[in-house]
Amino acid sequence: MSEQELTEHARAAYRCLPAEVRALVEARAARARVADRERKAGTAALSHVAAEPA
Repeated sequence: MSEQELTEHARAAYRCLPAEVRALVEARAARARVADRERKAGTAALSHVAAEPA
């Protein structure tokens, strides 16, 4: 099975999940995106501070 076929199969299976389960999955994904953005922003801020002369 190709990667595209696997992706299509996974999407079809996801659509078969109850709406409540999809909502939980989507909420968790949203929290993960926010946490990732915050982590990246924090890392960028810290590297900027570390680059400043003492």
